[in-house]
Amino acid sequence: MVADWASRRASLSPERTAIYDLARERAYSYREMAGRTARLAGWMAAVGARSGARIGILARNQMAHLDLWLLSGYAGLTAVPLNWRLPPAELLPLARRARVSALLCADEFLAAGEEVARETGARVLRLGVGGEEYEQGLAAADPIPPTPADEMDTAMLLFTGGTTGVAKGVRITHRQIFYNAVNTVASWELSAQDVAPVFTPFYHTGGYHVLTTPLYHTGGTTLLGEGFSAPQALSALREHGATLLFLVPTMFSSLLSEEITPRDLASVRFAISGGAACPPYVEERFRRLGVRFRQGYGLTEVGPNCFYMPSEAIDVHPGSVGVPVFHLEVRIAAEDGAPLAPGEAGELWLRGPTVADGYDGRPEETRETFGADGFCHTGDLAVQDAEGFVTIVGRRKEMFISGGENVYPIEVETALYAHPDVALCAVVGVAHLHWGEVGVAFVQPREGAFLEAGALLSFLAGRLARYKLPKAVEIRRELPLTGAGKVAKEELRREYLARSGAEKEGS
Repeated sequence: MVADWASRRASLSPERTAIYDLARERAYSYREMAGRTARLAGWMAAVGARSGARIGILARNQMAHLDLWLLSGYAGLTAVPLNWRLPPAELLPLARRARVSALLCADEFLAAGEEVARETGARVLRLGVGGEEYEQGLAAADPIPPTPADEMDTAMLLFTGGTTGVAKGVRITHRQIFYNAVNTVASWELSAQDVAPVFTPFYHTGGYHVLTTPLYHTGGTTLLGEGFSAPQALSALREHGATLLFLVPTMFSSLLSEEITPRDLASVRFAISGGAACPPYVEERFRRLGVRFRQGYGLTEVGPNCFYMPSEAIDVHPGSVGVPVFHLEVRIAAEDGAPLAPGEAGELWLRGPTVADGYDGRPEETRETFGADGFCHTGDLAVQDAEGFVTIVGRRKEMFISGGENVYPIEVETALYAHPDVALCAVVGVAHLHWGEVGVAFVQPREGAFLEAGALLSFLAGRLARYKLPKAVEIRRELPLTGAGKVAKEELRREYLARSGAEKEGS
């Protein structure tokens, strides 16, 4: 396989638009992208960053992210996108573990970047406001020829969301990126005519690998969004003829707040939601607008595009994420690792060339997650039916036992989402003296709606067994989100436990 995508794609479709930067209203052809990559290689060599060096980037979505990713294949460097939402105290251990030698840093995050540099010895390279200093530096750099990476070299280090603990750096190889692109193009039926916006951040696997890298591989066009806003997203759909739309559920929900019509979405072949379970009312609204809507599934450690739902099966298999993509093997595993029969719930294991190379500097956790037999143990619980369709039923770590019965939060959340006034929800398990563990539900009402905890519990009573009912419901104007757009469950759990503990002490 070829790791230098910049040169190869430029030779195949030099004048086709690769990237359209929505913020700068500027199109870049594949030939221009190859030229940028060659100049960035020269710039990095001039500051002493050569093959094997790890280059961090602390910025919202902008062209430097894409240049740095292409550089990884062109010159054998490793891109390390850092989460700009994190304070320096959380950024420091990540950058230190990643061993970044240089840091491309936007001006708005310069104070945090310089603090990281002081502690790690990394060299800060300013991107400037809107990337202007970066563009000037790139234009002045001398291009150098490629020294392509090997397929098993680490193209980028992506940190997991960290919702269940300290974020881990996942070694994403060139082979993983290549096969994720091949799987996506072949299974999702992408082509060079496809156009898609990217609003999810590049420090998250969805930013790069749901559609950006697959579209680059097939010669399509990516609309680069610096960040998400519903008006800009709608404008991108209207003005640029987007054929594919990937967003996280909260983004889809925000988009519905705009005056959106079927005509605005006429060019969209399908929409796919990822990162978290999507509320049914969002899916239903988009379908009424004429969009084929799918629920995706993936993780940083695999893919991330792991399944596809054929159009003809959407209504036949509601709630399913679909069948495995072309080059991916699925096992629903029992506690001892044995495969389970169709219809039985177990841990989802995935095997294939889209599995990552492990966690950087964490050999024990690598052995726990990446089995000796090549399967990645995802930690997600799933069911596969006789036709091969997979439905995610929860996280193994989120499951709790109440009165001796297993409770999967996703099942309770799905029941809550059936209420027309629930915009967002999360269920967590907490310790209980009598039952062992019980559920606590946190609910965000839809705009303009009024919800009452007792009424919600009555609503759930007709849909769930008694042991699955939350023992407490908190209505909140807004739920906290992670950078990946998921509800920050651990934050909610900590707040609830701290508050309930304080209440006990004061009683």
